[in-house]
Formats: sequence, C-alpha cells, structure tokens
Amino acid sequence: MSSRAPLRLALITLSLASLVWLFPTVAPAGMRHAGTVLVMGGSAGTLILGEYWVNGQWRLLTVRITPDTQVVLSERDEMFKELTDTFTTTPVRARGLRIKDFVVVELVDTAPDNVASLVMVTHPETAGS
Repeated sequence: MSSRAPLRLALITLSLASLVWLFPTVAPAGMRHAGTVLVMGGSAGTLILGEYWVNGQWRLLTVRITPDTQVVLSERDEMFKELTDTFTTTPVRARGLRIKDFVVVELVDTAPDNVASLVMVTHPETAGS
C-alpha cells in the first residue's frame, strides 16, 4: 500500500460528505421538523431550514409553502388557566417569516415533495438582530 492511500481515502470521504451539504434531503411526509430558516424563496414559496436530524447530524431541508399552508406564531401564555392553554397561536402571513426564525414544520402526508401543512414560528428573530 502506498503512503498516499490514507490521504486519498480521506479526500474521497471528505468529497462524499460534502455532497450531503450540497443537496437538501427529502423528508418523510407527515413528520414534524424543527429548524432555523436559512433561505426564503419568495416567488417559489420555499423555505430552506437548517435542522439537526438523526444522531445530531446537521442537514438542510427544503419545504414548499402553498396557499393552503397554515402559518402561525406560537407564544407562551403566561396567564394560562389550564395546562392545555399554555401557548397561544396567532395566524401570520408567510411573507412575515424571516431568516433566523426558529420554526416547527408539519408536512402533508400525501405530498411527495415536502409540502408544509403547518409552519409554526416558535422563536421569531427580533427585528434589530
């Protein structure tokens, strides 16, 4: 075995690992995903989220937003009376989403291409940051 074989193996491994970063993955439908909004494609109605996935692996997830997608802001209700009322949700426009917002996304079960049925902003990015 040549002395360059370990270096060649390391370069091949690095190249293959970098491909994972270039191509956002398709997520199983009907699942909830949570991540930070990294890119917003306004005209195409898409969001690219950065999320931690299985075993703490960081990945990019592309999500499509349609006119049927429910977009809400979820905030803690400090004056709740019962445990089921600890959070309030307020409908917001998809245009109101910002880069760095932390969101929870629920995908449509029957759509094969990551169509969101719900986008819930749980930690909005403040305007000044």
